[in-house]
Amino acid sequence: MRVRPDAGGVVTGVEPGQLGLGYVSAPAVTVSSSTGAGLAVTANVSGGEVTSYTVTNGGSGYTSCPAISVAPPPAASAPVPVLDQRRGVTSYSAEVRVDDFGCAADGVTDDTQCFNNAIEYATGNGSHAGSVTLTQGKTYYIGTITGYMQTAWDDGTAPSTDTCAGAPCTNLPPETPGYLGYAIRIPSSQATPLTIYGNGATIVSGFTTGVAGLPTYTMSAPFFAVFGSDGPISSWNLYDININRAFVGAATRGAAYWRWERVSMNTVGVAVLAGSSQYDSFRELFIQNGEAGVVVGGWWGTRAPWTSTSGGVFLNSENLGDATSLDSVVFYGLNWGTQSQSQVAQNALDTWFNTYFFHVGDNQTRLTDQDLANLGLITDSMWRGIYHVVFATYSRYGRPVLGVIVHNVNVKGT
Repeated sequence: MRVRPDAGGVVTGVEPGQLGLGYVSAPAVTVSSSTGAGLAVTANVSGGEVTSYTVTNGGSGYTSCPAISVAPPPAASAPVPVLDQRRGVTSYSAEVRVDDFGCAADGVTDDTQCFNNAIEYATGNGSHAGSVTLTQGKTYYIGTITGYMQTAWDDGTAPSTDTCAGAPCTNLPPETPGYLGYAIRIPSSQATPLTIYGNGATIVSGFTTGVAGLPTYTMSAPFFAVFGSDGPISSWNLYDININRAFVGAATRGAAYWRWERVSMNTVGVAVLAGSSQYDSFRELFIQNGEAGVVVGGWWGTRAPWTSTSGGVFLNSENLGDATSLDSVVFYGLNWGTQSQSQVAQNALDTWFNTYFFHVGDNQTRLTDQDLANLGLITDSMWRGIYHVVFATYSRYGRPVLGVIVHNVNVKGT
């Protein structure tokens, strides 16, 4: 704060310190001092934080900064019982509500930031386990890219402990990576899981059928993931939510120990895009007007994972799929009026995925060492695209698919 002793010790301004989180209205401000008197201050709240203060009465006689205390945010609402009709038991929603962090939930106002604020608050920015809840019957519009995830690329470093066609391997020009944007960051790990209770609420973005019909897909909005991270995501639980109009529902370089149940999607490009999948469970997943379902693979860090400076990348050492389960899945392909419209969308999605992830034709060029030369040829020959595929795996680096279980899947309109 600032003090003006030349005018009788009048306080002319108060600068904010910690902004706080979770405020839905202006908190009470208390002033205490052993010198002056009469200072009156009000707090200004935006996005759940105290962003500034307004001095309504500067008081007088202050010779030093008075102490100012701000009332804490309101306590989180008591958990609301949610009856799980399928199991016939009562469970409880999370105590941290996204609505308490400024979400308008009107389907028009951009609620991206309040989602991220709520998740950061609930998890201590990923430092501990946490959960958040949405409000039944409300629609949340998500429209802002807040982070980027690097797509597939090979840095070109040659393996130093192998040979290529009988000669020492040489470096190749690096591939140019892309950057897929995401809106809501998931800071979840196996030790600090995040749970999101949808309570039947709906999330929408700017991706529409009209956008899906464009001849070219890009890496700019609305071509982004609703949920994502610039690193792997582990132990993420997502329950009872509708995700409508989203280019990618969730994207990560590595998924592990996910639990998705009763997730409904409508008008989506790719439901889930993951570099690898370990012990994930997708149960009662309903996808209507979808271009692609769960797509695993496509990423590649380097062709020399154990010898290059950027090596040791987990993508090269993790199995592509391991003990992943899809159970009770319904996939309805996006229904176009004409075959030509469907072909345009197919070309756009498959070209987008190949350009930024799989790189067909380049795998044979890069997998040239004596152990992987044949694999490169086979890898490129397996390319079939991802359009209207409920589950697909694409490995660029030779890792296997182990124990993927697909059970009770209904596919229509593809």
